[in-house]
Amino acid sequence: MRKRTRPGRLTGIRRLLSLMLSLNIVGLIAAALVRVSGGIVTSFEVEPEQVYGPQPYVLQQTNRGVIQPLDIVVYLDHPSPGQTVLGLLAHGLAYTVATIPMIIYARRLVDEAIATHPFTLSIARGLRRLGLIVLLGGFLAEVARSLAAIALRQGTIHDGNPLTNANWIVGASFWWIVLGFTILAFAQVVEHGCTLRAELDEVI
Repeated sequence: MRKRTRPGRLTGIRRLLSLMLSLNIVGLIAAALVRVSGGIVTSFEVEPEQVYGPQPYVLQQTNRGVIQPLDIVVYLDHPSPGQTVLGLLAHGLAYTVATIPMIIYARRLVDEAIATHPFTLSIARGLRRLGLIVLLGGFLAEVARSLAAIALRQGTIHDGNPLTNANWIVGASFWWIVLGFTILAFAQVVEHGCTLRAELDEVI
């Protein structure tokens, strides 16, 4: 069996990144057509008291043995374009947009590694920039998602402090923290390896 070359392996990674980029673009197209397709994205959760009001004492005693729902999912009928955008951002569109520059820059790094060498100071600096892009993009996406979830809910239900309501936290994702710092750590390893190789070359 013929051993696969390094450029061949990197080409496979590049194809995977291209596939991920294509899926993100498809996701953006689907988001743009959500009002045409009739998809429901303007939904959020509220406490039962905000829908039915507080139960009188008599009903509380009567329903003591009945399992009460913790939350009720609310769907908005005929949402406005603004509410649709908020719903999309609150349900994943923010992350779809944020990951596009991450994938594009990662693919550029792979192209550079194929053209030159994967263990160079230039690649190390590129990995460091990629890690920062992941951290910044993930942070901005999470902020946009949280603010959209708060705005969508408060635009319909005006009572309560939105910052003290825990429902907007539902759906929060922090994968970008782990991924970003992992890339930064790997960039440091690559840079250290390049430095050691340069020192060995001087000795030899």
